[in-house]
Amino acid sequence: MNRKCPSPPTLKSFAVGRLAGVKFEQIAEHIRDCPKCDQALESLGETNDELVVRLKALSDSVERNPQTDVLARQCAETVVRSFQNGTRKNVTTDYGKHFSRLLQNGPCNLGRFELLEEIGCGSFGHVFRARDRELGRDVAIKIQRAGSIASPEEQQMFLREARNVARLKHPSIVSLFETGETEDGVCYLVTEFVNGKTLESRLKESTPTYRETAELMHRLTNAVHYAHERGIVHRDLKPSNILIDENDQVHLTDFGLAKRESIDGSLTTHGRVVGTPAYMPPEHARGCSRESDARSDIYSLGVILYEMLTGERPFQGTRRLLLLQVLDEEPRPLRQLDEHIPKDLETICLKAMAKQPGKRYQTGLELADDLQRYLNNEPITARPIGYTEKLRRWSAKNPFAVALFVAIVVSSIIGFVYLRSLNSWIVREMALDNARLYSDMLEEFNEYYSEIRGTFYDGHEDPNRDPPPLPATMRIEVAQRISCKDDDGMQARVFSPHSFREELRPRDDFERKTLSVFNDLIAKNEVGEEDNLEYFRFEKINGQPFLKFARGQLMTASCIECHNTHADSPKVDWKVGDLAGVFSLTRPLSVDVERASEGFQGATMLVISISLALTVFLVVIVYRTRQIR
Repeated sequence: MNRKCPSPPTLKSFAVGRLAGVKFEQIAEHIRDCPKCDQALESLGETNDELVVRLKALSDSVERNPQTDVLARQCAETVVRSFQNGTRKNVTTDYGKHFSRLLQNGPCNLGRFELLEEIGCGSFGHVFRARDRELGRDVAIKIQRAGSIASPEEQQMFLREARNVARLKHPSIVSLFETGETEDGVCYLVTEFVNGKTLESRLKESTPTYRETAELMHRLTNAVHYAHERGIVHRDLKPSNILIDENDQVHLTDFGLAKRESIDGSLTTHGRVVGTPAYMPPEHARGCSRESDARSDIYSLGVILYEMLTGERPFQGTRRLLLLQVLDEEPRPLRQLDEHIPKDLETICLKAMAKQPGKRYQTGLELADDLQRYLNNEPITARPIGYTEKLRRWSAKNPFAVALFVAIVVSSIIGFVYLRSLNSWIVREMALDNARLYSDMLEEFNEYYSEIRGTFYDGHEDPNRDPPPLPATMRIEVAQRISCKDDDGMQARVFSPHSFREELRPRDDFERKTLSVFNDLIAKNEVGEEDNLEYFRFEKINGQPFLKFARGQLMTASCIECHNTHADSPKVDWKVGDLAGVFSLTRPLSVDVERASEGFQGATMLVISISLALTVFLVVIVYRTRQIR
């Protein structure tokens, strides 16, 4: 025996109705897919005396918790009592199969009906084609699967189908003629017989055209909307519950799981998964079938439309995998499976299958109207899902991936901002260092020239020859030479607040501001003799970045006597610490910015490469995770 098959005692418990809820559903689903267990259950149904003895023993002598075993004792007492009264001669756990076996030897009778053949098996019973001898017509008879030992819930759900269908009179809904009960107390329904095949069988034989699909779905949707208007939600729409007659007319059947919105909500246990997983809306997969409304059926209609257009269901796999896919996965766009599918039909289908009920068609009439617009070659009201909505759905489905991606993007942006700021800082610092280097070189040259001039000419001037220029004059000439020789547009000059020469006076706002700043520092005694006075400003000239740099020269004790006595000196009352002059340098930064930008671009490419690599890694991980799941 397969290790997953239930044990014989469990099968017997299932047969006599001791199991309920989730356990009952699991065993029932297994039996449907396991011929071996199905045959074993059938053999239990053929048991007579032994099963009766066991049921009587269960009822009379076994002491168990009354909360959990009340259903088993009720079933046992019912069966034993019927045998003691002489009303029953055998026990059958599946009454429909009992008639199936009888039909192997030819037609058999059920009251005034002559059963001719078995034509199907629904959620809660077997369906037979029969002849009504009194009215002379063929009918379909649905016999309750569990017979007289059915649980109260099963009995209510079986009879509820009769109540629901009795309210519906529509050409595309199978009509209910009457209900009946066998001599053993087994209920059955007598309905209209449709001479045709299920949509499931038709789809296996051939694929309908796009127009045929839209026409069939239009008729089916109108029938479903008719039921919704009368407060009935089918909750189990699927191709096997849709009959196509010889005239290609649609007939909806099997309302065994249907819900009347006004009174039937309490008949479904909260948390129970109701319906067929492949066609089940997400709210049913979450166990919220009590909250079903018209939009739940619209989702199932979307799945049927998807299957008719593509030839396959949107989600496939085991029951558990199907439920997970219905909850979490978006259906693959239809045109990815077949590019010839009309865009409008794809849009209609995907809107009907929206995960959130509020994003679906709100009524069957809306869906039917859009199908009719397609058939009339008119614009449909539904709109394709935009990239924003696709991104939102993907984000909701992959929160970890989104969080990681956002972290990558944020860190990349921070990196870009930091690199940009660092790039600007480096350019400015290098420009300042370069300006200070020029100023230092000029200072060194001035000191060296002063020493040489003092050594050779102090007190030994030749009256027949002009004396060499003063250090201050030489300083001015060197600054002019720097401006003339520089190919990058750098300008250097010396100016003074005391000069009577026009070319040495401050020329612009920067130089006037420099003198103001230096004089304030000197007046406040904030500058010592060895301190360097500096002032600089970065600004744009004709759209190009420039550095304007100034360094002040203070009067020293070694120079004061010469300046106070020399004929070219602007004044004769110099004191130590006075501002003697200012060296000014205006330096273009375009070349520096260009070089720094090259480095910044390299760093940017590195950051982008790392971000792309992380993103690809993220996508691969998400894809593999979905494949494994």
